[in-house]
Amino acid sequence: MNIAVLNPKSLASAPTPSHCFHCGADVGRQPIVDADKAFCCAGCHTVYGLLSSHQLSGYYQMQSHPGQRPESATGKYAWLAEPAQAAKLLDYQDDKVAKITLKLPTMHCAACIWLLEQLYKIQPGVLRTEVDFPRREVALSYDPHIITLEKVATLLDALGYPPALSLADSEDDKQKDRSGRELWYELGVAGFCFGNIMLLSFPEYLRLDDPTLAVLFRWLNLVLSLPVVGFSARSYFRSAWAGLQHRMINMDLPIAIGIVMLFVRSSLDVFMGTGSGYFDSLAGLLFFLLIGKAYQRKTYHMLSFERDYRSYFPISVSRIANGKESMVSVAQLQQGDELMIRSGELIPADGLLLHGQGEIDYSFVTGESEPVPVRMGERIYAGGRQAGAPIRIVLEREVSQGYLTKLWNHEAFRKKKTAEITKQSDRIGQRFTPVVLVIAVVAAVYWAIVDASMIWNVVSSVLIVACPCALALSTPFTLGHVLRVFGRRGFYLKGPAVVESLAETQAMIFDKTGTLTSVIEASVRWNGDALQPAEQALLRALLGGSIHPLSRRLYAFLHTDSDMALAQVEDFEEQKGKGIAGMVDGIDLKVGSGSFVGLDAYTGGVYVMIAGEVRGYFELSNDLRPGIAGILKRLGKSMKLGLLSGDHAGAAAQMRAIMPEGAQLMFKQDPAAKLEFIKSMQADGLQVAMVGDGLNDAGALKQADIGIALTDDLAAFTPASDAILAASSLQWLPDFRDIAKGALKIVQYSFFVSFSYNAVGIAFAVSGHLSPLVAAILMPLSSVSVVLFTTASVSLLARKQFSKMSNEGK
Repeated sequence: MNIAVLNPKSLASAPTPSHCFHCGADVGRQPIVDADKAFCCAGCHTVYGLLSSHQLSGYYQMQSHPGQRPESATGKYAWLAEPAQAAKLLDYQDDKVAKITLKLPTMHCAACIWLLEQLYKIQPGVLRTEVDFPRREVALSYDPHIITLEKVATLLDALGYPPALSLADSEDDKQKDRSGRELWYELGVAGFCFGNIMLLSFPEYLRLDDPTLAVLFRWLNLVLSLPVVGFSARSYFRSAWAGLQHRMINMDLPIAIGIVMLFVRSSLDVFMGTGSGYFDSLAGLLFFLLIGKAYQRKTYHMLSFERDYRSYFPISVSRIANGKESMVSVAQLQQGDELMIRSGELIPADGLLLHGQGEIDYSFVTGESEPVPVRMGERIYAGGRQAGAPIRIVLEREVSQGYLTKLWNHEAFRKKKTAEITKQSDRIGQRFTPVVLVIAVVAAVYWAIVDASMIWNVVSSVLIVACPCALALSTPFTLGHVLRVFGRRGFYLKGPAVVESLAETQAMIFDKTGTLTSVIEASVRWNGDALQPAEQALLRALLGGSIHPLSRRLYAFLHTDSDMALAQVEDFEEQKGKGIAGMVDGIDLKVGSGSFVGLDAYTGGVYVMIAGEVRGYFELSNDLRPGIAGILKRLGKSMKLGLLSGDHAGAAAQMRAIMPEGAQLMFKQDPAAKLEFIKSMQADGLQVAMVGDGLNDAGALKQADIGIALTDDLAAFTPASDAILAASSLQWLPDFRDIAKGALKIVQYSFFVSFSYNAVGIAFAVSGHLSPLVAAILMPLSSVSVVLFTTASVSLLARKQFSKMSNEGK
């Protein structure tokens, strides 16, 4: 690598770029030169050399000067070398992999995303990086045997992306406050200058001509316009320039062009002494645009759906306090709380194992499904699931709703499908601005022929009044508000795209036990040899390790005061759809289907085997959920229905009585068979929804176009599902679908409203009947009005739909 430090004398013979090839800063009088490239400092040159040596020069092809100037990180992250300090920041760690989510505030463009996702090519030991650009975050996995967290942080810092490692939430709030303050500063400057320019323009307005004062006031107006253009308008220039750098024409480009046109034309008038220009319109334009932006920010904050739907996110766990167990929402958990975690339950926050043998499945976190053994006193990370007998943990950290939501949206459970309505919105938004620019050019040519004095006003008005943001915002705010409405009714969707999937559902398949029938309230009858209190306590200890609805019902039925119910279960095993087995106090136990306990001939029921002997079975009534027949009847009017059950066909008559005519009923279906059935329906071209308990139906839920996990106590976290429905809200399922269909129509109506506004506004602007000042007032009002229209329409639709259902129920 040929490097030279040039002095001023050598610059004449060897012209050197004036800006740093890496970060774009001025290289100064003594740049570092490598071939035909100049660098402002050794840090930028080192980063360039690092990327080049790893064949990652494509970073510079995505954008000129994409990098950030790195600062010296010597000793900056030495504190991370202490394992105890690093452990406080990690999301997960074992012998093979460590995971951490880092905030990188300096991430700013597509080139940054590309480079960060190629990090594994630069640094051995980095396994994977996933960038969340809107949040300026990167989820990074690395091998702790090869690289330490200190080296990871130092590497990122050296590349120009220093991680923010202190109180992330507080930093977020500070960043939001900072951006909010900047907007108010810009608005204040624009308002001050606008008022003074208007005051100095009164002689012109009233034709009180004094040649000396008129010239002075015009120059003063020019001076007052400089902070308006240089400071108050900077966000529009930044946005427009960033779009052009990425070869994109965004919605701020026409506004930026309009501002420049007004300023240049007005300045020429003053310099040439031909008039006072349009400084009042220019300052007023920025003043009202920024008022609109501030109003938009306030409105969007009030209607923000991401925060709201996450706060509704339904996870509840068993908390032990004063020797008693109770179900509580994760939002109520605090550091130091003791939790009971059963087989299949999610660990909501980092904690230490207090009691039992941990067999933790971290597949949601790492993708590896092999359970990790954990001994008492060792750390258990949030996002794992217990795969064995019940354990007790004490929380070391507060629960992060955002982290749990990320687990639900894990790549492994994501359906590779973009909502068609979102694609349509994106296509319209991409074509809108180029069309507006063409209209502005055509209008300029026309008025150049008819009346050249009108060109500036007409073109500026056209560029400013056209507002594609209303189109861009209508879809996310409509679907986002649907998430809020559904969440308040106990229906929790993974994201806005699920709303469209629900609206387009053509077939809905149901599981039976725990879905159409309620196990929680089912009556239980024992058939067989009488069970002694000690035996009931043994069975209750085993059943307490499972979260399956049947296990939970029998656990409640076998109420006993014996301490044996809290005994440790060894060799716990749960076979999905079959039963559970384990050893309590040295005695082998099995609870499940007849085949699970080894019977050749058996009737329906849950069989019990104690010490190798089948003692009898529990018979549970098939109690249908209240109003289920009416729910299925309503759904059957607009889609195909079906039933997939793992039970025997003994309940076939009862199920056929409530299912609409033509519904397909299938029994003795294991999880694999359910998944294949969903695939076969999709092969026939149907959009399929699957409704199940989320325990034996995970494969079918993931395969379906929309998987809905029904739960009675919200304790079962099911990442394979697209939605979680509280059992108490099952009655609203047809209404949820009707509202989803109505929401798509509202999006279409909002497109029409936005197009109508733009057509009328542009027509007035082209005809010369709209001033830039009025256009600046109308532009932000249009987007706010569309947002208010969509959210109000969704609220009205939901209120009408739910009230209709309530009246029919009466």
